[in-house]
Amino acid sequence: MCVVRGSSLYGDGVCLELSYQGRCGLSYVIKEANDVVKDVVKETDDAVKEKANVTKEFAKAQRQIYKLISQTPQISAAQMSENMGISLRQVQRYLKQLSDQNLIVREGGRKNGVWKILDDEYEGFFKRI
Repeated sequence: MCVVRGSSLYGDGVCLELSYQGRCGLSYVIKEANDVVKDVVKETDDAVKEKANVTKEFAKAQRQIYKLISQTPQISAAQMSENMGISLRQVQRYLKQLSDQNLIVREGGRKNGVWKILDDEYEGFFKRI
């Protein structure tokens, strides 16, 4: 199904919204301009809330990963997954994000390597507790 939406603003604050939905035909919806603005604001708020939620989840995972690395530097992603209770793929995504931000690094090979925390704010944090 193809959905095409567009809108045009006419005088006196009236907005004409055009919707085309595949074989269903063409339909016109007349909305007040402030209703259109409310719709846009709501969609923006939803996107911001979703982004904030993702950021909170990442921060929580980051702390858990730092703690696991501090306790066992040679820990694998699979072991992190078991300890954190999330999928291996999600752990791999978090590790990639942390690596891309130069907050952690894997030194050595896949089997015998160790994780190092490069983040100055967290280095040694769990040892001090």
